[in-house]
Amino acid sequence: MKEFTHIVHSGLTAVILMVNVQFTANVTDYLITGEEVNLNQSELPDGKLNTLVHTELPSLESTVKLFASHYRLVAPDWSYPEHTHPLFEINLVTEGAQLMRVNGAEHLMEAGDLLIIPPNQAHESRVAAGEPMGYFCLHFDSDDKPFRQMLMRTRLVFPADSRLNGMIRPALDKLMELSKHNGPFLLSQRMQALSSMFELFAALGDMLSEEGEGGANLSGQAMEMAGAMAGMIERAVQEAEGDSASAEQLLIADIASELGYSSSYCNRIFHLVYGMSPRQYLSSLKLKQARLLLLDHRLSIEQIAFKLGYRDISHFSRQFKRWTGVPPSRYRQYYSSGG
Repeated sequence: MKEFTHIVHSGLTAVILMVNVQFTANVTDYLITGEEVNLNQSELPDGKLNTLVHTELPSLESTVKLFASHYRLVAPDWSYPEHTHPLFEINLVTEGAQLMRVNGAEHLMEAGDLLIIPPNQAHESRVAAGEPMGYFCLHFDSDDKPFRQMLMRTRLVFPADSRLNGMIRPALDKLMELSKHNGPFLLSQRMQALSSMFELFAALGDMLSEEGEGGANLSGQAMEMAGAMAGMIERAVQEAEGDSASAEQLLIADIASELGYSSSYCNRIFHLVYGMSPRQYLSSLKLKQARLLLLDHRLSIEQIAFKLGYRDISHFSRQFKRWTGVPPSRYRQYYSSGG
């Protein structure tokens, strides 16, 4: 039976797809959605003169990561040891049966069943039916706060005949087919993968919103506290210009003090709601902001460092390299030249 052990493991493995989506249209006091204008034209800013109808998308900014996602067909004696990782995971059994253990709880999954695992949850798996088993594993992340909250609060297992399973399967099937592609990924295939990811997120968002609380036991107070912390961290990043970026730990302590709780308690609640620590959330916001600012060639790297709260450009460069593996100058050069 050993011939099954390396049959299929291809595609999105070792491919990172990351996208920053940003709509920067400013909503003004003169925004009109589907109604006739009844304003003094002299009061309208340039570009809105003589406007009868104006509709606009909301300002959106999101980072999506897809990493090491793969399809495998394995032998009856296959198993994968206990491990953790900082990403969400969707595990879909395509044939046979799998025994998945998540944080000590066992879940028997048959063909068509899928399981959603939050970040940093210890899990292991093995074949359960004494015959070859196929599965598709999708590792992903998103910095969208409401979406993360819903994913952290949902139940784990969705049987093949569940409504959520049926809603997200079309997008999952597209991603699974892309994972079986041999050879380098073309630009069109990368865009197809990203399109399928957003299709998956839309279906998940709709279904999990309908389900409400899901399976996790998080109080409204915990959700409110974590949301308040996230908002305060976001404001700190936006207003960081000229501040010392070395005071991240102090910032979290100040936020906890302002909310009237200990740092350890706030860290625990934030992690339960968002699947990451406040410091990790702060770093993710700074990294996203740094990436976007580096695409603006009107700004020097020194100006970008200052905007993000780094008084020392070398400190910013070292931190950016820790985040991405390359210094900011090389990152900017890569995207300026089109890769």
